[in-house]
Amino acid sequence: MSSPVAGWKRKRISELAENVFAGATPNTKISSFWENGNIPWMSSGEINNETIEGTASFITEDGFNNSSTKMVPIHSVLVALAGQGKTRGKVATNKIELCTNQSLAAIVPNQQIFYKYLYYNLQRRYVELRELSSGDGGRGGLNLKLINGISVDFPPLPEQKKIAEILSTWDEAIELENQKIVFKKEYRDSFVKMMILRLEKKHKLTTTAQRIKSFLIESRDRVGNNDITPVAVGVNGIRLRTEIYSKELSSDYSNNKILRANDICFGIGTDQIVYGVLLSKNIYSVSPAYRVFNIVGIDPFYLKCYLDTKNTIYSKKYMIISARQGKSVNIKGLLNEMIIVPPLAVQQQFSKVVTEMDNEIQLLEKERDLLNTQKQGLMQRLLTGKVRVKLD
Repeated sequence: MSSPVAGWKRKRISELAENVFAGATPNTKISSFWENGNIPWMSSGEINNETIEGTASFITEDGFNNSSTKMVPIHSVLVALAGQGKTRGKVATNKIELCTNQSLAAIVPNQQIFYKYLYYNLQRRYVELRELSSGDGGRGGLNLKLINGISVDFPPLPEQKKIAEILSTWDEAIELENQKIVFKKEYRDSFVKMMILRLEKKHKLTTTAQRIKSFLIESRDRVGNNDITPVAVGVNGIRLRTEIYSKELSSDYSNNKILRANDICFGIGTDQIVYGVLLSKNIYSVSPAYRVFNIVGIDPFYLKCYLDTKNTIYSKKYMIISARQGKSVNIKGLLNEMIIVPPLAVQQQFSKVVTEMDNEIQLLEKERDLLNTQKQGLMQRLLTGKVRVKLD
């Protein structure tokens, strides 16, 4: 197979790799496989088109030796074969040796192709990879056979390295924006927690405590025949289902509950209470299993920040084990919590300050997203040979 670009070649990954393999998960019930481990181990959920410099989990030598997982050499390319949401098809490179679970494939490039060139090539083809895997018997997962069969167009090695160098500078700029965003978010969250606790302490002696439920009126309105966009409520608040799931599980949302402006919706948590407050004027629909309340007598954004600050405490008190759903929220107990609420003018001033912080973060996120869009366009031109680089 010859590439349509003059001077370039086209080969399958099976021809460009020393090895292509998937990992494995040691038995999670055997503590000696995990406790005090020192071998970096990762799952597909940690893959997000980036360079891996460390992992959140480790296994022991005992765990490694009692599974079929293998060590991934540095400068390999990792591909998520499966995973929740839109994980499948995402890629990464690694600066450290590590091992992976079975939902990650490791491509160890041979001398024909520069690892970062291959990484960017597959990153550019994220949508293609997802479509390829969805067509494999309808299972919605990639596999080693599919990975090995992917064709890659590539120039001579010096040009590959130059292309990767150019794209790396864009990654560095994007990462700088990410660092700014992380710093702003950490400062914002610290400020919110400090101010909520300070206001609570300040008004404790002059303000009568009230139950959370005194500020909420439950809403049970259903979608019916209306066409109302469905959303999900999780640890990141309210999000469009299309942003989370690649395919909807149902097309009938007639029994969904309606979510309106200044409503709070409690979802189904696992380790913590999950909720979202709708601050926009949009109208959405949510699962009938969720509880929806209209917020009255308190600034909605202030209530959200208050719950954010107290969530760890409330989750320990009110997350219960249900025979039907596993962990769920003791919503009655939560809503009976007594809280100290400062005057409305103080709440609104607090909300104004924090909203300005959020707007600044959103602006940084837009700048980051613009850089990423520009990078995607550049990748498309460089990695298809439409634009050729000049070598030094």
